[in-house]
Amino acid sequence: IPAPAMSHKRSAHSATALLDGPILVAGGFLEKGSTNGAELYEPDTGRFLPLPAMLTTRHSHTATLLPNGKVLIAGGYGEGTTTLSTAELFDPKTNTFTSAGSLVAARAGHVAALLSNGKVLIAGGLGPDWHFLSSAELYDPPTDKFSPTGSMTVARESHVAVRLLDGRVLIVGGHRDRRED
Repeated sequence: IPAPAMSHKRSAHSATALLDGPILVAGGFLEKGSTNGAELYEPDTGRFLPLPAMLTTRHSHTATLLPNGKVLIAGGYGEGTTTLSTAELFDPKTNTFTSAGSLVAARAGHVAALLSNGKVLIAGGLGPDWHFLSSAELYDPPTDKFSPTGSMTVARESHVAVRLLDGRVLIVGGHRDRRED
Protein backbone atom coordinates (compact mmCIF):
# COMPACT_ATOMS: atom_id res chain seq x y z
CA ILE A 1 0.00 0.00 0.00
CA PRO A 2 1.58 3.30 -0.98
CA ALA A 3 2.26 5.71 1.88
CA PRO A 4 2.07 9.47 1.52
CA ALA A 5 5.26 11.35 0.72
CA MET A 6 7.58 12.54 3.46
CA SER A 7 7.90 16.29 3.91
CA HIS A 8 11.20 16.16 1.96
CA LYS A 9 12.83 13.71 -0.43
CA ARG A 10 15.79 12.36 1.52
CA SER A 11 18.51 9.73 1.40
CA ALA A 12 21.15 8.51 3.90
CA HIS A 13 18.61 9.17 6.69
CA SER A 14 17.51 6.87 9.48
CA ALA A 15 14.12 5.30 10.15
CA THR A 16 13.51 3.78 13.58
CA ALA A 17 10.40 1.94 14.79
CA LEU A 18 9.43 3.30 18.19
CA LEU A 19 7.98 1.15 20.96
CA ASP A 20 4.40 2.39 20.53
CA GLY A 21 4.24 2.07 16.72
CA PRO A 22 5.32 5.33 15.00
CA ILE A 23 8.48 5.50 12.89
CA LEU A 24 11.05 8.22 13.55
CA VAL A 25 12.60 9.50 10.29
CA ALA A 26 15.61 11.68 11.03
CA GLY A 27 18.20 13.66 9.11
CA GLY A 28 19.44 12.67 5.72
CA PHE A 29 20.73 14.18 2.56
CA LEU A 30 18.35 16.39 0.61
CA GLU A 31 18.74 17.73 -2.92
CA LYS A 32 20.46 20.83 -1.52
CA GLY A 33 22.54 19.26 1.28
CA SER A 34 22.13 17.66 4.68
CA THR A 35 19.19 18.31 6.99
CA ASN A 36 18.45 18.31 10.69
CA GLY A 37 14.76 17.77 9.91
CA ALA A 38 12.79 14.96 11.49
CA GLU A 39 9.28 13.59 11.26
CA LEU A 40 7.11 10.77 12.58
CA TYR A 41 5.22 8.33 10.40
CA GLU A 42 1.97 7.29 12.08
CA PRO A 43 0.99 3.84 10.74
CA ASP A 44 -2.57 4.14 12.12
CA THR A 45 -3.32 7.32 10.19
CA GLY A 46 -0.83 6.83 7.34
CA ARG A 47 0.52 10.38 7.82
CA PHE A 48 3.90 11.96 8.37
CA LEU A 49 3.91 14.51 11.19
CA PRO A 50 6.60 17.18 11.58
CA LEU A 51 8.91 17.18 14.59
CA PRO A 52 11.23 19.82 16.00
CA ALA A 53 14.63 19.82 14.30
CA MET A 54 17.49 17.70 15.56
CA LEU A 55 20.28 19.58 17.29
CA THR A 56 22.71 18.74 14.48
CA THR A 57 22.41 18.51 10.71
CA ARG A 58 23.47 14.97 9.79
CA HIS A 59 23.29 12.11 7.31
CA SER A 60 24.88 8.63 7.15
CA HIS A 61 24.40 8.34 10.92
CA THR A 62 22.95 5.54 13.04
CA ALA A 63 19.72 5.58 15.05
CA THR A 64 19.29 2.94 17.75
CA LEU A 65 16.13 2.30 19.80
CA LEU A 66 17.09 2.03 23.47
CA PRO A 67 15.22 -0.12 26.03
CA ASN A 68 13.78 3.04 27.63
CA GLY A 69 12.10 3.99 24.33
CA LYS A 70 14.48 6.81 23.44
CA VAL A 71 16.51 6.76 20.22
CA LEU A 72 20.28 7.32 20.16
CA ILE A 73 21.31 9.19 16.99
CA ALA A 74 25.09 9.09 16.56
CA GLY A 75 27.76 10.37 14.20
CA GLY A 76 27.32 10.78 10.46
CA TYR A 77 28.27 13.64 8.20
CA GLY A 78 27.31 17.24 8.83
CA GLU A 79 27.64 19.87 6.14
CA GLY A 80 29.77 18.72 3.23
CA THR A 81 32.12 15.96 4.31
CA THR A 82 32.50 17.02 7.94
CA THR A 83 32.54 13.83 9.99
CA LEU A 84 30.62 14.19 13.25
CA SER A 85 31.38 12.98 16.76
CA THR A 86 28.16 14.39 18.21
CA ALA A 87 25.21 12.33 19.38
CA GLU A 88 21.70 13.13 20.50
CA LEU A 89 18.68 11.42 21.98
CA PHE A 90 15.12 11.59 20.71
CA ASP A 91 12.49 11.24 23.43
CA PRO A 92 9.14 10.17 21.95
CA LYS A 93 7.31 11.15 25.15
CA THR A 94 8.23 14.82 24.65
CA ASN A 95 9.13 14.77 20.91
CA THR A 96 12.41 16.49 21.74
CA PHE A 97 16.08 16.03 20.86
CA THR A 98 18.76 16.49 23.55
CA SER A 99 22.53 16.15 23.50
CA ALA A 100 23.99 12.73 24.24
CA GLY A 101 27.59 13.80 24.41
CA SER A 102 30.34 12.92 21.96
CA LEU A 103 31.57 9.73 20.42
CA VAL A 104 35.17 8.75 21.11
CA ALA A 105 35.85 9.02 17.36
CA ALA A 106 34.10 11.08 14.70
CA ARG A 107 32.55 8.57 12.26
CA ALA A 108 30.02 8.13 9.47
CA GLY A 109 28.88 5.03 7.57
CA HIS A 110 29.35 3.03 10.78
CA VAL A 111 27.08 0.46 12.43
CA ALA A 112 25.34 0.41 15.79
CA ALA A 113 23.89 -2.58 17.63
CA LEU A 114 21.93 -2.67 20.88
CA LEU A 115 23.56 -5.17 23.23
CA SER A 116 21.70 -7.41 25.68
CA ASN A 117 23.00 -5.29 28.59
CA GLY A 118 21.36 -2.16 27.14
CA LYS A 119 24.59 -0.58 25.90
CA VAL A 120 25.07 0.30 22.23
CA LEU A 121 28.06 -0.97 20.24
CA ILE A 122 29.23 1.48 17.56
CA ALA A 123 31.86 0.17 15.16
CA GLY A 124 33.83 1.09 12.05
CA GLY A 125 32.89 3.66 9.46
CA LEU A 126 34.80 6.56 7.99
CA GLY A 127 36.60 9.12 10.09
CA PRO A 128 37.94 12.53 9.03
CA ASP A 129 39.87 12.68 5.75
CA TRP A 130 38.21 9.46 4.51
CA HIS A 131 40.13 7.38 7.03
CA PHE A 132 38.58 3.91 7.37
CA LEU A 133 38.06 2.91 11.00
CA SER A 134 38.40 -0.43 12.77
CA SER A 135 37.76 1.12 16.17
CA ALA A 136 34.64 0.50 18.22
CA GLU A 137 33.03 2.13 21.22
CA LEU A 138 30.17 1.62 23.64
CA TYR A 139 27.39 4.02 24.61
CA ASP A 140 26.06 3.54 28.15
CA PRO A 141 22.55 5.06 28.49
CA PRO A 142 22.52 5.46 32.30
CA THR A 143 25.76 7.48 32.27
CA ASP A 144 25.20 9.07 28.83
CA LYS A 145 28.88 8.37 28.04
CA PHE A 146 30.84 6.79 25.18
CA SER A 147 33.93 4.70 25.90
CA PRO A 148 36.38 2.79 23.68
CA THR A 149 36.16 -0.98 23.39
CA GLY A 150 37.97 -3.63 21.34
CA SER A 151 38.54 -2.93 17.64
CA MET A 152 37.40 -4.94 14.65
CA THR A 153 40.09 -6.97 12.88
CA VAL A 154 39.49 -5.03 9.64
CA ALA A 155 38.70 -1.34 9.09
CA ARG A 156 35.48 -0.97 7.09
CA GLU A 157 32.39 1.08 6.29
CA SER A 158 28.97 0.30 4.78
CA HIS A 159 28.92 -2.96 6.74
CA VAL A 160 26.13 -4.49 8.83
CA ALA A 161 25.93 -5.63 12.45
CA VAL A 162 23.50 -8.15 13.90
CA ARG A 163 23.20 -9.19 17.54
CA LEU A 164 23.18 -12.97 17.79
CA LEU A 165 21.01 -14.95 20.23
CA ASP A 166 24.01 -15.59 22.49
CA GLY A 167 24.68 -11.82 22.78
CA ARG A 168 27.66 -11.59 20.44
CA VAL A 169 27.52 -9.18 17.49
CA LEU A 170 28.25 -10.40 13.96
CA ILE A 171 29.76 -7.69 11.74
CA VAL A 172 29.91 -8.57 8.05
CA GLY A 173 30.61 -7.01 4.68
CA GLY A 174 31.45 -3.45 3.87
CA HIS A 175 34.52 -2.11 2.15
CA ARG A 176 37.80 -0.51 3.17
CA ASP A 177 39.12 1.43 0.21
CA ARG A 178 37.84 4.12 -2.14
CA ARG A 179 40.90 4.58 -4.30
CA GLU A 180 43.60 2.56 -5.96
CA ASP A 181 47.00 2.66 -4.26
